[in-house]
Amino acid sequence: MNGTGGDWVFGCDSWVFGDGTYTRIEVGHEFVASIEFWPIGRFEAVDPRPLSVEHTTGNRYAVTAQVVEVADFIVIHLDGLDVSCHAPPMSQSAELKAGKFVTGKVGLALNPFDWDPTSHSRRKRWVANAIARRGAKATTEPVTAAPEDTGSLDSFLIQCAMVSTH
Repeated sequence: MNGTGGDWVFGCDSWVFGDGTYTRIEVGHEFVASIEFWPIGRFEAVDPRPLSVEHTTGNRYAVTAQVVEVADFIVIHLDGLDVSCHAPPMSQSAELKAGKFVTGKVGLALNPFDWDPTSHSRRKRWVANAIARRGAKATTEPVTAAPEDTGSLDSFLIQCAMVSTH
C-alpha cells in the first residue's frame, strides 16, 4: 500500500473506532477526519522553501512543512493539509515557532482526538481507496473495512484521497 497518485496513507488503531471517534470506514466510502502527525526523530529548522511531502513506507513521510501553530499541540502545514500533534515531545515544541519551516520524518494517522474542538477546522472529507490490517512482522492484509473495535488490538493502514474540506 503506498500513497502515490495523490493518495495519502494514514494509520489507525482499532481502539479509535471503539471509543466512538470514528465509525466503520469502508473501501469506496467517504468519511470526515482530521489528521495527526508524530515526529520520527527531530525536526530540522530550514530557510523558507517549497513545501514537499514524500511517501516513504506505510503511513510515514519525509516532509518539508511550515509550522502553523504552537500551543498545547503543534500544527504543521503540509502540501494542502494541516496536521496536528497533541502530545509533542517537549524538545520539539520548544524549538518550533509559528511561521518557521522544518524538514523531517513524520507518521500520519486519523486523529484520535477529532472530538476536540481545536481539530474541527482541520477536518477534511476523504474517500477510502484501500484498507489493510497491519499484522506481526510488518505484514499487511487487504480488508474491505476498518471495523469497529471488537476488543482486538488491530491496527490499520487506510489509503485515501481528499474529497473536500468539511
